Amino acid sequence: MAIAAKIIVSLVMVLFGWSTPGLASSNSGAGIRVIDLTPRFMSFYSQAIDVDDLDARFQLWKEHYDFVALPPGLPDRDERAREMLDRVWPRYAEAEPHIRAGASILSPLPETVVDSVVELLGAVEELPPMGLLYFVGMFEDNAFFAPNPDGSLFVAVPAEMAPEKRKIAMAHEFVHAVHFVLSGLLAEPKTRVADVVFTEGLAMHATRALFPELPDLKHLSASHDWLQECNARLEEIMAGIVEHLLEENPEAVNRFTVGEGTAGLEREAYCVGWHVVDQLLFGGSSFAELSRIPRSEIPSVVSGAFGQ
Repeated sequence: MAIAAKIIVSLVMVLFGWSTPGLASSNSGAGIRVIDLTPRFMSFYSQAIDVDDLDARFQLWKEHYDFVALPPGLPDRDERAREMLDRVWPRYAEAEPHIRAGASILSPLPETVVDSVVELLGAVEELPPMGLLYFVGMFEDNAFFAPNPDGSLFVAVPAEMAPEKRKIAMAHEFVHAVHFVLSGLLAEPKTRVADVVFTEGLAMHATRALFPELPDLKHLSASHDWLQECNARLEEIMAGIVEHLLEENPEAVNRFTVGEGTAGLEREAYCVGWHVVDQLLFGGSSFAELSRIPRSEIPSVVSGAFGQ
C-alpha cells in the first residue's frame, strides 16, 4: 500500500489510451470513473487455461492483457512479467470466480469510500475527478494511486486481493489521493522519506477511523511479530530514520518502505508513521488539520513528534 512511484504514471497514461475491446469503463453514482480490466484478463485466461506451453501462454497474455504493475520502459519488463506469471499461474484458478465477477462485487462502493474519506479529512475544497482502476495483478496486493495527465486521480486495486484487505487498501489509497491534494504534495515532483512516513501514517490511521471494527494489524498490513518489534524498538528506529527524512532518492525511499531500514526492520517508515500520527491525534490534532500540513513542515512534524 505504498505511495505510487512516479514511474507508474506513465503506465497509467498508456492504459487510459487503450480503446481496444475488453476495457470496461463506467461512471459510478458519485462520478467515480471505474476502469475494469477484468474482462481483458478473462479474455486471456479463457484461452490460456488449457495451454500447456509456457511460451504460448505468455504470448496470449501479451496479446490479450499485457498489464503488470511495472514501468513500461523497463528493458526486462517482459522477462519479469513472464517470471511472475509463471509463478502465480496456479493461483488464478481459485481466484477466477471473483475475477470474473469484475468490479461489480466491490464493497463498499468506490463512491462510498471517497465520500467517507472526504468527510473524515474535512475536504470542503473542490477535488479533481477521482477514478478506480480495477486490475488483475500477480497476487502482490500492490494497490496504488497515481495522477492522470488530465488532472484526475486514479486509485488502482487488484481484483485478486482478499475482500477485507481490498476494502482497506481502496480506502487507504483514496486517503492518499485526497491528502495529496489538500497538502499540496500532488504538485511536488519527488517524494522524500519524511513524506512517506507522514502520508502512510495518516492513511493507516484514517482506515482505522473508517473501519474501527478491524484490528490494528489489518490497517498496518503487518504481522504481530513485526508490530511487537516496531513498538519495542521505536526509539532506535526513530533515531535512525530521522537522519534520512529529507532524502528523496528512490533508493532511500525504498529502503524504508519495502526494504530494511537503519535498525534492520522491514517497512520502518510505516512503523514510525503509525506512531507519529498516533501521537498527533492523541495530542488533539484532527484528520482535517493533519491532512493540510504543508510539505515544507512535514519533516519537522515527523521529527518533533518524539522530540528528535
